[in-house]
Amino acid sequence: MADTKQRDEKIAKKLEELKATIARAHDQILDIELLVSSSNPIGEFMGTWERLWKAQHKADYAWNRTVDPANIKRLIKKLGLTELTSRARAYISSREPFYQRQQHPFNLFVAQVNTFAGRGTETEAPRPADCRHEPPCRSDQEHTDRKLEDMRKL
Repeated sequence: MADTKQRDEKIAKKLEELKATIARAHDQILDIELLVSSSNPIGEFMGTWERLWKAQHKADYAWNRTVDPANIKRLIKKLGLTELTSRARAYISSREPFYQRQQHPFNLFVAQVNTFAGRGTETEAPRPADCRHEPPCRSDQEHTDRKLEDMRKL
């Protein structure tokens, strides 16, 4: 009985090692396929991100070139370029105050990428009639609150 247990443990260990080897081989195959197809999905995603971010924030995006490309590669392998781009559009167009204050950094997107699954880009709500706030107020109530806050600062 003890021999059977030891044998089963050895088999389980070997199986896990084999799975890890197959996973590494799979990643290498994907890398080779990308090279053969002459496409550059990482560069394509970075270009899309830069265009979206610049349209939202009116400035160029500064990448962390040591970390960001590796994160993009990992996310493309996991989600695919189309899905990742869709989630990035939803993230950058998000009007949630937290993301607006942070100015939609890529590392926050990586940490919360699943939050934006299945979301289309958020539609622009019409701004209240006399609203001059940036980002614009989403409702009359929010506008009234912000207007009162502005008046208190004077």
